[in-house]
Amino acid sequence: MTRRVALPSLVLLLSACTIPTVDDPFAPVDTFTPTTGPSTATDAMDDSGTGQPVSCTDGMQGGDETDVDCGGSCNPCGDGQGCASGDDCSSGVCTNQECQPAACGDGVVQEGEECDEGEPSASCSDQCVVPACGNGVIDDDEQCDDAGESASCNADCSPASCGDGVVNATAGEDCDDGGETAACNADCSAASCGDQILNAAAGEECDEGGDTIACDGDCTAVACGDGYANPAVGEDCDDMGESVTCDGDCTLATCGDGVINMSAGEECEGVAGCDGSCQWAGCAPDPEALALAACAADGYANCVVADGGVVGWNAPECQGCNCGLPADPWRFYCTVTAASNYNCSACTVGEILGPHDPCNCDPGTSPVLGQFCMP
Repeated sequence: MTRRVALPSLVLLLSACTIPTVDDPFAPVDTFTPTTGPSTATDAMDDSGTGQPVSCTDGMQGGDETDVDCGGSCNPCGDGQGCASGDDCSSGVCTNQECQPAACGDGVVQEGEECDEGEPSASCSDQCVVPACGNGVIDDDEQCDDAGESASCNADCSPASCGDGVVNATAGEDCDDGGETAACNADCSAASCGDQILNAAAGEECDEGGDTIACDGDCTAVACGDGYANPAVGEDCDDMGESVTCDGDCTLATCGDGVINMSAGEECEGVAGCDGSCQWAGCAPDPEALALAACAADGYANCVVADGGVVGWNAPECQGCNCGLPADPWRFYCTVTAASNYNCSACTVGEILGPHDPCNCDPGTSPVLGQFCMP
């Protein structure tokens, strides 16, 4: 017996099935696509020339997007959005499937960073710059770095200090030789006589900024006869001794000044028989008498004739010839009889000699002022 199915039941059964269209009998049945989370499904490409899938602008997460309209084949995602790798993030940093803000030390070199190794190293500082003096970042082997020379930091990234051998013009240094030299003072100013800084390396004996009673303007100690005329101590001239224009006491040579200047042609000064041009008018008194008068005029208590000469001395003195200590005050006056004088050297007639020990017969007696007329 044949069993029949009611027509209404068959219609209901057919209506519950999906029947392929005639154009594509093998088309797959549509499946549900989630709107969040990564997907490996393919997507149609946009034909507008952007090279991105159409889904990148549909306001939903699809295809290989890691978040809504970003990641995968789409543009990178922003901070806080989903990601599968750093390529999915505009910052390049993906941690725990979430894009992180760009930061030095994240191991990704971003805009404004020279390097980023995740932690400071010899090739990358904790500021994400390549270590180098002058970059404004104090690296491990630097004591300072002001991005160039400053008053406190040298251009080589060492602390600025006068005497460190590094010239720092910003700190006011003219020079820095690591200490005093002929060209540089110890305070790192250029060495110059008159700068009021004593620089022995430059040959200065003193430096008071000019002529003073203790220092010549050429930075040598004051001394008449040193070749430098220092008006601060009353020197009119200094020719390193008597000259035609300058007396041995550093005053200008003038007849009548009380100083006999033989280089200027003067024979006498202010004594009887001496004319207005400091020349003897005829023959002067006996040389021995003049020598005795000169001895007395010099203040010696004892002035005596001894073997053709005149010796003046003050106590103490020795028996006969004034052989006291070299420091004892005395003077020998030469007269006509040169051979019998106590200086044991050639004696120009009429010349008055300076201090000299007649007991030692030292020939080094220096001539000083005075001249007598030959008999």
